[in-house]
Amino acid sequence: MKLFLILILSNFLVSQDYIVEAGNMYYSPQSLEIEVGETVQWYNENGYHDVVITSGPEILSLPPVSGPNIIGSLTFTTPGTYEYICSIGSHANMGMIGTIIVNEPLEVDYINIPSKNNLQNIYPNPFNPLTNINYTLIEKSNIKLSIYNSLGSKVITLKEGNLEAGNYYVSWDASKYPSGVYFLKLDVNDSVEIKKMILLK
Repeated sequence: MKLFLILILSNFLVSQDYIVEAGNMYYSPQSLEIEVGETVQWYNENGYHDVVITSGPEILSLPPVSGPNIIGSLTFTTPGTYEYICSIGSHANMGMIGTIIVNEPLEVDYINIPSKNNLQNIYPNPFNPLTNINYTLIEKSNIKLSIYNSLGSKVITLKEGNLEAGNYYVSWDASKYPSGVYFLKLDVNDSVEIKKMILLK
């Protein structure tokens, strides 16, 4: 039963566009830049924390939870700069503040359309324990995005299925995995691309 719940939690975590970790008087990453329509999820690693947006186009909030647990998710539909805090006690004064910049979706520049599918960015890398992955598809494709350890064993599949052409983002929470070298593998139709990732704890 415990393993079943862990698998459900893992699948839910990686389905978000971005994940922010709330820990001992910090949010990580403290600053994010996203596009309209993207979703940010806050995950409480430990302690008792909430999320309260104090300034921005919309005033939103997520109720407090005790960690480890998911605080909640917000989908941003209005562009602008959102400043948020943990409103519990003096947590904000001790560093639990963050910023999310929401931009309008970029217009397509047909002159600079990529000529191939690729893994564009893994950031941060090295990371602990969260990293964001960006990949591009030039046409509708059947894809599988997986992570393998240094022994060549698959540890998780982040995304699998048919996707339309475009830019995609996915986050990986590696908090339950040991430090070391991992390999991100993108299978698109008949092509394969692999990039190295380093988890430092």
